[in-house]
Amino acid sequence: MFGENSIYEGIKLIAPSRYLMLDEGGAKLGGFSRFYAQERRSLSEADGSAAADAIFKQARCFAELPVSDYQMDLTGGMDSRAVLAIALQSGLMNKVSSLKTYGPEGMPEFEVTSELARIFNLPHENVNTKTAGNASPEDHWRRLRYNAMALDGAVSADTGMPGPMKTSFPCLSGTGGELFRPHIRSRRDLRLTSVDGLNAMVENYQRTMDPLGVHGEGVTEALRKTMRDIARHYVSQGVPFDDVHYLFYAEHRLPWWAGYALSNLMGRRRLFPLVNKEAARIVYSGSPELKKMDWLHFMLMKQADPRLIQIPFYENTWDARLKGYSGGLPMADRPFPIKSATPTLSTGSWMTEFAEAEWDRLFDYVLSSPSSQIFQFVDRARLEQRWGERKWASRLASASALLSLVSFRMVEANDMLPAKQGVPLAC
Repeated sequence: MFGENSIYEGIKLIAPSRYLMLDEGGAKLGGFSRFYAQERRSLSEADGSAAADAIFKQARCFAELPVSDYQMDLTGGMDSRAVLAIALQSGLMNKVSSLKTYGPEGMPEFEVTSELARIFNLPHENVNTKTAGNASPEDHWRRLRYNAMALDGAVSADTGMPGPMKTSFPCLSGTGGELFRPHIRSRRDLRLTSVDGLNAMVENYQRTMDPLGVHGEGVTEALRKTMRDIARHYVSQGVPFDDVHYLFYAEHRLPWWAGYALSNLMGRRRLFPLVNKEAARIVYSGSPELKKMDWLHFMLMKQADPRLIQIPFYENTWDARLKGYSGGLPMADRPFPIKSATPTLSTGSWMTEFAEAEWDRLFDYVLSSPSSQIFQFVDRARLEQRWGERKWASRLASASALLSLVSFRMVEANDMLPAKQGVPLAC
């Protein structure tokens, strides 16, 4: 969502590229300087060290907080391994009590993360996220409603709802890595050469904003127009086509993340050590190709502990051009030798299983009130059409979007559970 007006009466959103700063004098709005105004140049190994040092300095601030029970997600991928490097170098790892990898049983990444934990002697646990047989549909309804009502207005089913404060704990997360690398594979090899190609790319962001495909035409077109206007403005300022994607994240996502925290399900408060304005400024001054090479991630790992660039990833390998920044150190040039015979692609997410098991009740609940504010931006006919299209239930983004609508419905009506009315909510 862009702009100031929110769907809640009397509540406004902070505009893109703005942030809220709290000090003794109260709350003040601040803004980020424009990245595209700075001079472009060739980056050196010293630049990489400076960007890494800025991130390490920020992480040491996290380490100084009066918190002693950090948790960390580890997937074995590029972003999570960069966060591991940050934690190891900054002293944050001394406060990490739990290092976990989530996924379905037999997930190949379990082998990679277990090897990382073994080499660095870390307390690591592989967590099977398969929920079938472990929780009833009513447990999921209770879980969803409790988290939706814990903070009015936070209605994202996967990343926007806080748990009860008394059970909250900070979790180090690799989210935010897209500030420095093309985390979406389809964009890694993208070569933009025209305004038309640029418009097509930014309009595809709408798929992420509306995974169910139920936004009203006016909402959809407004979002697309906003993205086109942002992209065209960058181009008018002389920004290379290939860099518009990164500027979008640096100037419109970084201020919202601010490298700090985002509430998450089950009381997890996520910290984003990779989100750092100074590091983003340094990396942006280089070429778009550096980001496609995962340059900053390489420099972070090399500076924190060279073993991190030597241990293979599940699928990725380092770009050969990074050898010029390696200082002669060996680097992983082939994928991790997975021993699992039959890797699974299942997400094992409780959200997808819940959506598939409670499909009819979820839709019926969202559609039950014709006066719902949801339908100010959601096309009711399209939502009803999706009711009969079960084929997308297994898509995590779609399941999350559906549960977000359910959460919104609960919040706006201060509603009780659709099932098991009056049952006390477990904390």
